Amino acid sequence: MTEDSHTRGSNSAHVRRFNECAVLHLLRERGKASKADLARATHLTNAAIGGIIRALADDGLIDEVGRVRDGSRGQPATLLTLAPDGAYGIGIHLDLEGADIGLIDFSGQLVEQRRCDVGIASARDTAHRLHREIRALLAPHPAATTARLAGIGLTCRSREAQGSDSTAAFFEQVRETLEQESGHPVQLGRDHEAAALAEGFYARAPRNFAHLHVSSSISCTFVLEGQLLRDASGMAADLADLPGFTAGLEAVAEQVARPDARAMAPGTAASSRASVAPDPVATPGHAAVPTLGDWPEVLAREVAQPLDALLAMFKLDVVIVSGTVPRPELDRFIRVMSSVLGGQSDFVTPRKDVRHSRLGEAAPLIAAATLPLRVRYAPRPELLTDLKFA
Repeated sequence: MTEDSHTRGSNSAHVRRFNECAVLHLLRERGKASKADLARATHLTNAAIGGIIRALADDGLIDEVGRVRDGSRGQPATLLTLAPDGAYGIGIHLDLEGADIGLIDFSGQLVEQRRCDVGIASARDTAHRLHREIRALLAPHPAATTARLAGIGLTCRSREAQGSDSTAAFFEQVRETLEQESGHPVQLGRDHEAAALAEGFYARAPRNFAHLHVSSSISCTFVLEGQLLRDASGMAADLADLPGFTAGLEAVAEQVARPDARAMAPGTAASSRASVAPDPVATPGHAAVPTLGDWPEVLAREVAQPLDALLAMFKLDVVIVSGTVPRPELDRFIRVMSSVLGGQSDFVTPRKDVRHSRLGEAAPLIAAATLPLRVRYAPRPELLTDLKFA
């Protein structure tokens, strides 16, 4: 087993909570581990790790899953794992048409989900409707209605979150009202930022990677040492914030949101101002003009160049791609992105690994539900410095 600096704990009493979260993080990454494994990985003493294991077991957060011999004399070592029913999180992905609501367990599995139409309503009425739907969602799962519910994660599309002041105020009022009515903490976030955090929390992503989110807009955030890279204002640094970058992609982004565009096969003729650039792969003497159905290829080539520069600057070689577009189109986007970035690799710059998110089709809900679980159970630096997390 390897030792990671992000799971190195401390024996000091005032960081006991951090140490507990470090143990939970290791079990989340590895699936199962023995007491000795956890002590070595966290650099905690056997006595300290034993106390933490007892506390986590008493809280119902970990289970025993068998025994294994490690080659030494004596009794076989007990293997530990996360208890799926040890904690729960509720995720809400809210857009202007409605809301998807889901419940996930401590292992990151989607337990139940539902869709509700919130219609055109005030923020307070929207929160009322969401609260009713949450109670109906939790009714068959009494364990999730206890203190084991970490909280509620509320996410919205990036474009909506970055809208007018009135739009931002709407989502914030929904969050505040829902928190008051439910009695649980509600974390508000943008969908692509939550997705990037969920990759590291549940999908066993590497500690450092770029995360591309493709929906009606495109965003690319960067995770360094398990934390989102943020700008001076506290917002996640985003490739889409580069001056002039989004201007060249507006027409392409519109295609992603159009059902008629998504239904068209590559090369299908259509009249649209979305033909933003000629395809470099064309018949000699003829410049192929992208059409509506070619948006994954066009978008990949537009994004690849500025992304490659940032990957080099941050020394990243993994790009994880998620989104709300159909899987076949996301496949095409990833294939072209891999080809372009791979062509720019050499002996000094390693080949980029462009891969699908491992969160699957339920990624938006898992990402939203991860927000409160991460606040409560991830070994974040804030646990060492902010008393409210103690």
